[in-house]
Amino acid sequence: MRGQHRKPLKKSTVTRAATTAGALAATATLALSTPNLATAATAPNHSQVISDFSHALDNFLSGANSANQGGNSIWNPIAEQSGGILPILRSDYKKTDLTNLTDISGLISALKDIVEMDLPWGTTPGALPDIVLPGGQTINVADILPGKLPGVEALTGVLDLLDGLFTYPVPILGVTLGEVIGNLPIPALGNLIKGLEITHSSYESGWDWGALGAGKTDIQNNLIKTPGQLILDLTTIDILNKPLTSALLAQLGLPSLDIPLIGGLLPSINGILGNVPGVDPGNFELPGINLPTATVWVPQGSGQYNLLGFNSGWWAAVPTAALAFPAIPGVSDPFDLTVSVPITSVSAGLPFGLAEAGNMHMTVMMPLDNGLYSPLEFDMTNVNTAFGFGVTNINIKSNNYLGTNGINVNNGQNVLLLQNPLLPIPIVYSLGGFNVGPAGAGIYMPSLFGVALLPDLQLGDKPAVKLGLPRGADDALAALGLDALLNNPLVPTSLLNVTGLLPLIGLPNVNGFIGDAEAALSPFYLNTIGALLSPLSSFATEQYGPFINGTGTNILKASEMFKDIAEKLGGTLSDVQAPTNLLATQDVSSAVDDTTAGRHTVDPSNPDQIPFADIKANLTPETAVTPTAPEPIPDTQAPPVEFPADVVPPVVDQAPATSDAPAAPADLAPVSDLTEPAA
Repeated sequence: MRGQHRKPLKKSTVTRAATTAGALAATATLALSTPNLATAATAPNHSQVISDFSHALDNFLSGANSANQGGNSIWNPIAEQSGGILPILRSDYKKTDLTNLTDISGLISALKDIVEMDLPWGTTPGALPDIVLPGGQTINVADILPGKLPGVEALTGVLDLLDGLFTYPVPILGVTLGEVIGNLPIPALGNLIKGLEITHSSYESGWDWGALGAGKTDIQNNLIKTPGQLILDLTTIDILNKPLTSALLAQLGLPSLDIPLIGGLLPSINGILGNVPGVDPGNFELPGINLPTATVWVPQGSGQYNLLGFNSGWWAAVPTAALAFPAIPGVSDPFDLTVSVPITSVSAGLPFGLAEAGNMHMTVMMPLDNGLYSPLEFDMTNVNTAFGFGVTNINIKSNNYLGTNGINVNNGQNVLLLQNPLLPIPIVYSLGGFNVGPAGAGIYMPSLFGVALLPDLQLGDKPAVKLGLPRGADDALAALGLDALLNNPLVPTSLLNVTGLLPLIGLPNVNGFIGDAEAALSPFYLNTIGALLSPLSSFATEQYGPFINGTGTNILKASEMFKDIAEKLGGTLSDVQAPTNLLATQDVSSAVDDTTAGRHTVDPSNPDQIPFADIKANLTPETAVTPTAPEPIPDTQAPPVEFPADVVPPVVDQAPATSDAPAAPADLAPVSDLTEPAA
């Protein structure tokens, strides 16, 4: 803590000189005030960016599943014949439109996916520390805590009961109750109400390697998006598209009549609305209704893998909500608020529980129009051993900010716990922090057990944090002095400093000198480094909104491209016929003798192949075919050639004629002496 400044008459010569120089600089410059936070030309559309991220995740999961299934169609037939040498792979993906109230089975399946979600320590037990008692006895905290949500057994039991109810056949109708509801002419609410979206998707993949190990990956993606105006697409209601006569007869269970005259006199309701000026049945807006909008995105995933005794796991979730409130005339302006809470957990362990390590992290994050603000952050890193020794580090920090007008980060406070069989040893420390921006720069001093060597140093002001609250709210915070809480650590990096204690023992007040130096150097910083950073900050503020919006759009496009390529790759791989006997083993238990050597093997899968033994058994002397000698080719003579009297005919040498026919082979041997031809 800084001591009180000394009286002016007792200031040192150095202090007076620094103060005078600072006053002269302040008088001679034009940029003495703290730069105001520039307003973004195009603010980020957080709701649309969140929606883009959710749809991109669905595309990535769907594409990965297509590629996996294509590859698995080749791999698994080979692996199944390997006798456990190769692992079996699996993959599955499904997406459910929860606005389709007629899809009962899909709704129940989605709810079961959500309630059966693992908790972080269920898949990453090494992320939690063991409690080492005096004497070396350890208590595994992960084993004490539930691995799933409390009451999940009861909830899944109710959902299973409902699933059985809707899949039970109705005696009179001969179909299930779910099929009855599924055939109702009710459109999905997401098709009827434009802008309404409630979806759930799940991805599951894994491998099973028998005694060697196994692994699984489960990811689910949940999105709720509500519109700010009620715009209906009446064309999705089938009965409104039919002529009134047909619609009425359909409700009475009678066949429709195709009578042109009546059809023209009584068109469909949508046809009537389409003839009204300014009315579009496909975009039927209910006027005067402005609703708050909400985009809620909850992606969650986990993985657990075991191989040869080694184990690893991960768990992650990013609950995110973007709320937008319309203006209330005379009360407040429109404003929006976005909050995201990323939670991650990872762990790994050695065989036989010799040691395990892990990390668990949670951040409360508020995306703003010009940056990211984190009012609270928690982190725990842990190493456990089977011998009663362990290390656990818990970190809590607050009010970190990364924006276009500056950076303000601090390490908060850490508790390092060295566990051993005798007595745990705690160490409290902080790594400090810093802030920098056009308005100023500063350093948060590191500390040990809350004590720093020097006080925090600050030139100018810290970057301002604007939450984008409705009209008057920011002014009210400033009037109450609460605005300073946004850019000052709630968990300070130090509580005391050594130099602040020096006056208590009669030594010079070093903190007073430091304070005077800060006041003197602040104008210099503002007119040098601050002046250099100001245009960069303004440019970054103008580009921040388009950059964030473009990031969401580009990631969505990249996911669509990936999905298209992966689906084509998966389809190509699925068309490849996997070999069915690549790794088939041959029975060599019996010795090869002269009765089997060289014989052709009969293929049982070929119904057209007849064993030679069957052919031999069916042959008899009467049916045996005896080859005969070929018939001689009859001699043919060409007609004589007549030459003129004065031409002497040429003499042609001729081979001696022979009439001996080729000798016929001997008669065939008896059928009983036939042997199977050699290969």
